[in-house]
Amino acid sequence: MERKTADDLAASIADGRYNTQKYRLINCGLKKVFYLIEGKATKHSTFPQQTIESAILSTQIIHHFFIQHTENIQETIIWLTHMSLFIQKDYAKNIQMKLEEPLEFPSPLQDFLFKNTKTFDKTVGHTFGKMLRGLKGCGKEHTMNILNLYRTPLQFYSAINLRSIDEVVDFLSTSKSKKNKSKSSKEPFLHLPKNLANLIAILFTAQAYPMEKPPSTQPSNPMEAE
Repeated sequence: MERKTADDLAASIADGRYNTQKYRLINCGLKKVFYLIEGKATKHSTFPQQTIESAILSTQIIHHFFIQHTENIQETIIWLTHMSLFIQKDYAKNIQMKLEEPLEFPSPLQDFLFKNTKTFDKTVGHTFGKMLRGLKGCGKEHTMNILNLYRTPLQFYSAINLRSIDEVVDFLSTSKSKKNKSKSSKEPFLHLPKNLANLIAILFTAQAYPMEKPPSTQPSNPMEAE
């Protein structure tokens, strides 16, 4: 279960924690994941209530999390209390009905805690996946496509570093149909969107991040030039 106030949820969306936390919850090993949202966006919120509700709906539909809304912290405490009592009763019921068969859990408690600690990344590939998910437009599907071919940043970099940025973009965004036409090539194709491929190409191969053009200082009124 992840509990957030509406303002905290908005802030986590802005700084990237939202995707990281969802990734952790998806891979925590439990079948039922709850996202508890407390209150509504205040005037100090990073995003308006409409944006927050859109993010919540996406989490519910795409990741199949159970969403629970509460009005304030008092209502949150009451809901958590009822949930705890329900779990205790359900556990006791299972014990009574399955005296000869022990309850089955996804993993032992120590393994579960070790797997879900915030300060531990199991593999370089796991960390690489979290880095990729931090890129705008790099969702779960695109991340897994990359990780299935390249398990570490070094493997990925080695595959693209001898190309120009345009060649990297073409390599990353080449479609499957084009792959079939080019039977002589044995290189894998990732079929990423052009904008995501361009962003990755810049981050992994450019010597410097391109700066935005400064606004023009030329006066719009010719009379001001005098």
